[in-house]
Amino acid sequence: MREHVILSGILASIAYLFFHAFFPHIKLICFAPFLAVLFIQMKATVALWISALTGVFVDLFSSHFFGMYALVFVLACIFLYRQKRFFALNPLNLAIYTAIISVVITLIEPVLLFLFEKKVTLSWKWFFTDLIIMPTLDGLFAIIWFAYPIKLYDMVKKQIIRLQAK
Repeated sequence: MREHVILSGILASIAYLFFHAFFPHIKLICFAPFLAVLFIQMKATVALWISALTGVFVDLFSSHFFGMYALVFVLACIFLYRQKRFFALNPLNLAIYTAIISVVITLIEPVLLFLFEKKVTLSWKWFFTDLIIMPTLDGLFAIIWFAYPIKLYDMVKKQIIRLQAK
């Protein structure tokens, strides 16, 4: 349902703009749940284009080279789009798929930074925080900020349809 993609895009944009303003040191990937919804709901070509446009939006606010996040999100789409067959749009599946997307994005970023921008140092602290703790938080974020509002939207939509039928 395209409404889910639109709703999750709005929620991701709001979260991205406000979360990073109030908590700049927490590296939550606000668009990971949006990408999960996008991959689950849309065809591959549409998902690639929207992933690129989402990356451009993130690039506008990033201090890295312009186009990095567009490339990161497109590569994540290429690597993970086919895995959508294992996931449905329910809270637990959305959280797991979001965590997987978060891990892949986190693995792609240092490679691109190393290739195009600067020296990257990886440590055990980076491994535990960026590859274990933060994807888990991204998954919880997906449940709270995306899955339940989508369920609420579906419930309200059903009620409106039911009321219109009477």
